[in-house]
Amino acid sequence: MTATRTPELYTCTCDLKPQPHLFPAQRVLVDGLPDVDPQQVHDALTGMQYEFYMAYGHVPLIVVMYDGEATATVEAAREWASSNGTPFERRDDESFSERLMFVRPADRPVWGAIGPVERRRTHFYDVA
Repeated sequence: MTATRTPELYTCTCDLKPQPHLFPAQRVLVDGLPDVDPQQVHDALTGMQYEFYMAYGHVPLIVVMYDGEATATVEAAREWASSNGTPFERRDDESFSERLMFVRPADRPVWGAIGPVERRRTHFYDVA
């Protein structure tokens, strides 16, 4: 039996259009260090939610995703998703809209070390 996945498109009922319309779900991948202050993860996801609001004029359906093991960082993301009524899924091969990566300052990739697509979609958060 396979898990039910959030569809790529959902029926949006925001006030921007007079009738329901299809809109893409915004998938946010959370990864990086296994142990991060949960408040930092919550703040980063809340900030991403606000950026979506500013970009689209409403908060679209956000899907929080993770790769790999269920670390403290992933658990903090799961808590945020649960408290915000947001789907939380393990990433298979789905593409993602944004990536929140929690790294040590010394591990942050240098500018130009990642491609232009990854640079646009990855937000690094330095963990002390």
